[in-house]
Amino acid sequence: MIPSDNRRAALAALSVWFLLSCAIAWGLMPVLAWAAGGTAVDATELLGRIENGQWAGLPEDLRLSPSLLYLLTRLQDFAFTISALVTAVIFFGRSGVSYILNGLASKRASVKWIGAALLLPVLAYALAIMIAAMGEPGVVETVDLSVGSISKVLIGPASGLLTYLILRAGLGEEPGLRGFALPVMLSLASPLRAGLVLGALWALWHAPVLLGRDIIEVAFFILLNLALSLLFTWVFLKARGSIWPVALLHAAINAGDRMAETILPGLAAVDWQIPAYLALILVGVAAGISLARPHMKEAAIELTQHS
Repeated sequence: MIPSDNRRAALAALSVWFLLSCAIAWGLMPVLAWAAGGTAVDATELLGRIENGQWAGLPEDLRLSPSLLYLLTRLQDFAFTISALVTAVIFFGRSGVSYILNGLASKRASVKWIGAALLLPVLAYALAIMIAAMGEPGVVETVDLSVGSISKVLIGPASGLLTYLILRAGLGEEPGLRGFALPVMLSLASPLRAGLVLGALWALWHAPVLLGRDIIEVAFFILLNLALSLLFTWVFLKARGSIWPVALLHAAINAGDRMAETILPGLAAVDWQIPAYLALILVGVAAGISLARPHMKEAAIELTQHS
């Protein structure tokens, strides 16, 4: 699948993939704005509330039902994967689609890396919780391990790990980002450069929901995206092209703070997540340093040559 000897084809495939991803995600923002109509809810707020299951209290005069709007938001979350499948067919035919699907094959999933994908976010958020508890001991005094709480942690629309893995960032983004775009980029550049470029594109894809935010918040978001892209690239190569560890890591990071707040309700009253994000950035930097080493370049070559 990977056109290692044809840079023009690789660049064309990446361009089509990214533009189509943006068209799917950004093109739905005007639809959400139209659906909000003359209500007090704008497109970005409507997107967040629909995605997170906060349907109670939505204006009654929306032009589309919440259930239909939720299906549209799934298209947004799956923009990278949908565009990857379409682009793979256009440029590489059946072999391109097979390559993406092979990354999801259970035989390629490593128990070791799946475990690491779960452990890393747990450690990062646990560190942040410990720091928060040092300043505000009350945030950890109440622990909710009820059936309802555990259900939200697993399948809740806003905090469910399985929800984020199956319906949101995990399988929505990773088959397209790491399963398709990264191997194509690795045919053009080193693992470090490929990870950085993919991180920049990933951050740009989020542009519609970043508009109007504070410049420092946007800069931090971009930095986090770059660091996580390096980390995900490293995990993908270490896992020999398996999408599952990266998808699970992505889902656990995205859902982890809300999962923690579900079990420890007191955390919701304080701004506690920053140490976790800083820890993940440092891990991403370490991953970037590792990506520059010869053995990671060899792993990337092996991955593209056996595609």
